[in-house]
Amino acid sequence: MMSPTEKERLLIDAFATVTSTLVRDHDFVELLQTLVEITKDITDATDVGLLLVDGTGHLEVVTSTRENGDLIETMERGAHSGPCQQSFRTGEIVADSDIAASPPEWAEFRDAALALGLRAVVSIPMRYRTSIIGVLVHLSRPDRRVPRE
Repeated sequence: MMSPTEKERLLIDAFATVTSTLVRDHDFVELLQTLVEITKDITDATDVGLLLVDGTGHLEVVTSTRENGDLIETMERGAHSGPCQQSFRTGEIVADSDIAASPPEWAEFRDAALALGLRAVVSIPMRYRTSIIGVLVHLSRPDRRVPRE
């Protein structure tokens, strides 16, 4: 676990990285990838993903810290009936420190997450003005804490 000073240093570096990405001819996907990598480092999550709403109103995985097909599929299941969808629909942070005991409607997400050894999830709605445009999802294994800061 990182000390507050280490987290502060990472956060300062993160803002510098994001700023430099925005100033030069920025690549939007590169910027989003940078954000998930920084979020993973700061929160100590096992994996972090970013899902944005598409033109039909469905959440789609845009980027994650691992380009693993099984991980992407797990996040997509969470987007359809799981913590990501719940967070997107309600506009609230959804945190579950024991995926194994998650609600029955999360069954597809729960089974996929547990198969990957993931045990905890935090899904945070992303807003643009008054609209929710997506979610940032943190996934953790048992040896990692659920990010709350």
